[in-house]
Amino acid sequence: YQTMGTMGPKQGVSLWFFALAVMQHHFVLGQQETFSVTGDSVTLISPMTTAPVMKALNPSHSGRVCSTWGNFHFKTFDGDIIYFPGTCNYLFTSNCKNTVEDFNIQIKHSTDEDFPTISRITMKLSGMFIEMANAIVSVNGENVLLPFSQFGIMITGSSTGIKVSTKLGFEANWNGEDAFMVELDYKYSNQTCGLCGDFNGIQTYNEFVPNGNLLTNYQYGNLQKVNGPTEMCEDILSTSTPSCLDYKQYCEDILLGEAFADCNLQLAVEPYVQA
Repeated sequence: YQTMGTMGPKQGVSLWFFALAVMQHHFVLGQQETFSVTGDSVTLISPMTTAPVMKALNPSHSGRVCSTWGNFHFKTFDGDIIYFPGTCNYLFTSNCKNTVEDFNIQIKHSTDEDFPTISRITMKLSGMFIEMANAIVSVNGENVLLPFSQFGIMITGSSTGIKVSTKLGFEANWNGEDAFMVELDYKYSNQTCGLCGDFNGIQTYNEFVPNGNLLTNYQYGNLQKVNGPTEMCEDILSTSTPSCLDYKQYCEDILLGEAFADCNLQLAVEPYVQA
């Protein structure tokens, strides 16, 4: 096996991850033209547009990335940001609505001295089984050295983490600690399940509203639990948490500071302040 090298001190959200994670959030008011008639003339009155639009400044990854980072934060393909502190094994994403499953990605968190980390990631990619844990990568049960390539699947390692990509339009990156992301080709739109949502381009719908009932973050997360043959895990229950409003300004000062100047050219800050 091969380790990834020194990952550096633990950070709630790595700088490189901020530059890749993308938030897309559109609110558009319904528009309707009206008119008035004076004599033989008709005057059209332009609609009022305008609700604030929050979207990624860099559209290259817009709507194609699902990610998790820091203190159990998740961003779905459609831009919903949720908090779900589950430590069971969960379905991160799969193209479950297809007759042939190209990918099935599962993830397990643990806490190290109260700091959440990703302890295991498993992937089924076109019949190949990949597991990543403790900086060790195994393929079909055998530890492999990186870089590794087989059947159109490439796994590479660097000082920033492990990257898995396929020719089918799938790419995943893990920093070896708390941050993991998956980017998909648009051909998988409206075909996915798991914590990453359904990838239909519409926030909340339909993954959070099954049968017309709005799910809480905890209810939604618990539905993605995948128990193994020797591993059974209980659903987590929602508990009241202290208000974060006292820390909002502190958070904004950090994210708008010089250290994140380059990130602010690519990403909207507010969604991450809310997270």
